[in-house]
Amino acid sequence: MSIKPLPDDNVRVKRNSLRNTLEQLSKSSIDGDSETVIEYIETFRSIYSDGYRQMYSELYPLLLDITLESEDGIDCLTNNIEVIRNEIAHRSDVDGDLYGHILKLSDHISLESQRISESKQYESKSKILEDKLNQMYVLNRELTADLAQAREKINRSQIEAVSILAIFSAIVIAFSGGMGLIGNALTDLSNSNPWSVLFGVSTCGVVLFNTVILLINATSYIINQKDSTQKMSFKCPGWGFILFVNIIMIASMAVSLVMWS
Repeated sequence: MSIKPLPDDNVRVKRNSLRNTLEQLSKSSIDGDSETVIEYIETFRSIYSDGYRQMYSELYPLLLDITLESEDGIDCLTNNIEVIRNEIAHRSDVDGDLYGHILKLSDHISLESQRISESKQYESKSKILEDKLNQMYVLNRELTADLAQAREKINRSQIEAVSILAIFSAIVIAFSGGMGLIGNALTDLSNSNPWSVLFGVSTCGVVLFNTVILLINATSYIINQKDSTQKMSFKCPGWGFILFVNIIMIASMAVSLVMWS
C-alpha cells in the first residue's frame, strides 16, 4: 500500500485539527449524544481525507499535556474514541478506511496511555525509594550523633573515675601517713628529744606532702590527655602554695635540727 506525500501546509492544518479534536474529546463524555458523535465522525473524515495519517510520535506530547491538565482526561478520550469507533462499525454504510484510521488512532492512544501510566508508577516508586533513602540518611545521622554522645559519655566516665580514684588515693595516703606519723611522734615524745621528733615529723611531712602533690600532678596530666577535645581543666595546687608549704617545713626542719644539735 503506497502512501502519497501531502503538502506541508495541508499536513500542518490536519495535524492541528487532530490535536484540537482530541483535546475536546478529553474534556467531556459524548456517550449517548448521537448528534455530537456524528459531528466528530465528520471531523475525523475531514482530517483523514486525502490519505493523511497521524504520526505515532505526535500523540505522546499531546496525551502528556492532557494528563497534566486532568487526571481523567486520558480515560475520557479513550472512551469517546471507542464510542466513535463503535458508531462507525455499526452503520449500514460502513466507511472501512475511516474505521481503520479510528481503530489505529484508538490503539495509539491506548499504547501511549499505558506508557504514561507506567511512567507515573515508576515515578511514584522512585519517590518512595527516595523518601526511604532520605529517612535512612536522617536515621544514620541520628545514630552517628548518638554514638558520638555515647563515646563522649564513656570518656567522661573514665576521666571521672580516674579523678575520683586519684583524689581518694591522695586523701588516704595523706590521712593514713599523717595520722601514723603524728601517733608515732606522740608516742616517742616522752622518750626522745622533742627537737629530734619535730625534725623527723617535718622530714616526713615534706616527703608526704610532695608525694601527694606528685600524685595530683600525674592525675592532672592523665585527665588532660584523655579529654583534650573538651579541654577539661584539672590542676594541682599552685606552685606558690607548694613552695610556701615546703619552705615552712624545711625551715621547721632546720630550726629543729639546730635546736637538737
